[in-house]
Amino acid sequence: MILILTRQFHFKSIVFFLSFMFATAFSDAQILKPVKWTIESKKLNDKEFEIVYTAIIDNGWHLYSQFIKPKGPNPTSFNLEESTKFTQIGKVAEEKGYVVNDEFFKMEVKYFKDKAVFVQKIRKVNNGKVAIIGEIEFMSCNDVSCVPGNFDIKIEL
Repeated sequence: MILILTRQFHFKSIVFFLSFMFATAFSDAQILKPVKWTIESKKLNDKEFEIVYTAIIDNGWHLYSQFIKPKGPNPTSFNLEESTKFTQIGKVAEEKGYVVNDEFFKMEVKYFKDKAVFVQKIRKVNNGKVAIIGEIEFMSCNDVSCVPGNFDIKIEL
């Protein structure tokens, strides 16, 4: 009889412990998204457009440039699906930002804080509508941690 009570108690303890851990993990789980993106297009003429990618960066966080040396943080990248309906004119331009000697990566890095604007020129091949589809991949950090991120690009010209 004592053995049966002990097993029941042990089983109940394990179930309670696992339930508590499961509930705690999900109640404290918080997905950090310190960078919010918006995308808009600006018509330059009948065939050429600018796609403007704007990153709003939470206070205390920063977003890395596209131009980071190897062995550094993950650079921001803009990856558009190939299409016969448009061509990219040049590379994505970015603002000046801040250049610092990063103690963690032990190198000079460029980053943005508060807000960053990136611009890509596009030339349409014909006069029809063009869907621009792709993804932005990036890394943002604060003084304590870094968070990788991605954002789907979807805009029609």
